[in-house]
Amino acid sequence: MNPHPVDATDFSPAYFERMAALEDSHPWTASMRKLTLALLQRHCPARPRRMLDVGCGTGRFLKDWQMTTSALQWLGIDLFPEALTLARDRCRASLSAASAAALPFGAASVEAIHCADVLQHMSLADCARALDEFARVLVPDGVLALRVRGAPSFRRGNDRDFSHSFTPAGLRATLAARNFEILFLSRVNAMPSLWAEMRERGGAPHAGSTVKHIVVRREGDARSGLLRAYLALERAWVSIAPFGLPWGHTIVCIARRRGARVAGA
Repeated sequence: MNPHPVDATDFSPAYFERMAALEDSHPWTASMRKLTLALLQRHCPARPRRMLDVGCGTGRFLKDWQMTTSALQWLGIDLFPEALTLARDRCRASLSAASAAALPFGAASVEAIHCADVLQHMSLADCARALDEFARVLVPDGVLALRVRGAPSFRRGNDRDFSHSFTPAGLRATLAARNFEILFLSRVNAMPSLWAEMRERGGAPHAGSTVKHIVVRREGDARSGLLRAYLALERAWVSIAPFGLPWGHTIVCIARRRGARVAGA
């Protein structure tokens, strides 16, 4: 039995091929990688030994992480072997099929964990187990980089491709209960998210979508250029602003594990 509800998303080989193409070409995926990698470079422990990407998918983030950071060993896990097949062509890492809720690593064995757009696909129980696992396998002062789906600002109810979403306050409390110190937390993707909600309220279809309603446009498309420029400005702002953005469908968080995990967390 698959422990992760996937709802309307068909995690097939064709889906992961489309995802790989999206990651290579879309301004949003590039912007999220740039923001997260900059934050990891700022906050990661010096001379890390082992780095882990949980839900590594087709391996694009791992590939870029390896280009910006030196580590003795790179690890990646994903629930779907079809994704790992593509990841092996993209990066040099020890890759295995496993769930975020049951990581196949020892306690205090990695210095940094990256996990993007995974937790919202899990049941609430498995999501809690995954966060417990992150606390278990991180060394003291190890760093956790999370990207999760933010709760919509102007509408209620779950998207059909997701089990649940997060709020900044809720994510802070969840991580604090596991003895994590928040180093960075902000909603991102503010204006595109607002535009998407307005289109949905107006009943606009997701024409031309390839992955999760994201349209991959041709190289040099003017709309892609505008999106790229906006996201660069947003990255610059959230990197220096004392407070995060007030809305956005995505939350990016960097947290540090403080000492021993709280008993019973």
